Amino acid sequence: MTQEVITHRDLVIDLGEGLKTDAQLTLPAVGKGPFPGILLIQGSGNTDMNEYLPPIVTGSNEPSRPFLQIANYLSARGFAVLRFNKRGVGLNGT
Repeated sequence: MTQEVITHRDLVIDLGEGLKTDAQLTLPAVGKGPFPGILLIQGSGNTDMNEYLPPIVTGSNEPSRPFLQIANYLSARGFAVLRFNKRGVGLNGT
């Protein structure tokens, strides 16, 4: 049995005026906080919090989720990482 080194918390962020968005906080599962924090912000376009890239974009048979990979990597090394869905994605699909 291996010990988990990271944990995820699903969140909903209230952006005001009735607009909400999905978010996820990735944290180290070991050690006591507070942990240094990092906010990952996507580039342009309708991109989710994980920066999902379909197989046709990655050029392989597998999709890619680089922000999820980055968050997991950083949290395994002691950082709290927050990611969120941009406007037009997920809960805030308006």
